[in-house]
Amino acid sequence: LVKIGQTAKLFWTVKNSEIIAFAKLSGDVNPLHISRKYAKKHNFKNVLVHGYLLGAKISSIIGTKLPGKGCLMIYQSINFHKPIYPKNRLLISTKVYGINRSLKIMNLKINVKRNKMLIATGEIACKIPY
Repeated sequence: LVKIGQTAKLFWTVKNSEIIAFAKLSGDVNPLHISRKYAKKHNFKNVLVHGYLLGAKISSIIGTKLPGKGCLMIYQSINFHKPIYPKNRLLISTKVYGINRSLKIMNLKINVKRNKMLIATGEIACKIPY
């Protein structure tokens, strides 16, 4: 059983191909995500990673590591503190801070870091099968 304080993490190096695939899949072809020239014109170093592409990576932790099989995400919030660019190597960490076993709901905090710098934070609630 999952316990309060339990953690899981995932390292992810963002690939350009993932950004392009996500743009096609989601339909979010905002030039900030697909045109380096446009992004630079708007004071960014490169194209920006879609926020929900990061959300999808967070979902992979929830569905495979903590709590894993049978978990159903019912709430997710992400606060972006710094932009995420292609080739960034991120450490995505989750930590259980609440469990309601009678309602079968678990709450987690999310931290995303690049070179020890906090890039994004968030919270997740998910339905657990036990």
